[in-house]
Amino acid sequence: MGKRQQVVVQEQRPVSAHAPMHEFRADRLELLFRKMSLAALTMIGIGYVLVNAPVAMLIGDSILRIPIASQTNVMAIAGRALLLTALTASIFLGVLFIFGAVQFYERGKVKAVVFLGVVLGAVYLLC
Repeated sequence: MGKRQQVVVQEQRPVSAHAPMHEFRADRLELLFRKMSLAALTMIGIGYVLVNAPVAMLIGDSILRIPIASQTNVMAIAGRALLLTALTASIFLGVLFIFGAVQFYERGKVKAVVFLGVVLGAVYLLC
């Protein structure tokens, strides 16, 4: 009765409730893709807004300075108004780029933003 028994217990590895390693890498790649697309589309959108906003203001100012005295002046105003419309559509397109990128990053629905962006792009091409 004086004998001691040794009990051998095998070491068990903790089982994690997380996904396997290949799915974990896919999640990390997806997050990286989402961050990169957010950065790229935000920069494109900022470029659209920062380039077209001052030009739109300058054209608006030039429209106001032209007197409506002859047909050539009216035609010049009409051409500049068309360009102003195209610049305004381009500015809104840049804002939609930024808004759509943020929605894509947050895993929101982007169908409406994409549709509105396509419509504004078509208006820009028509102008």
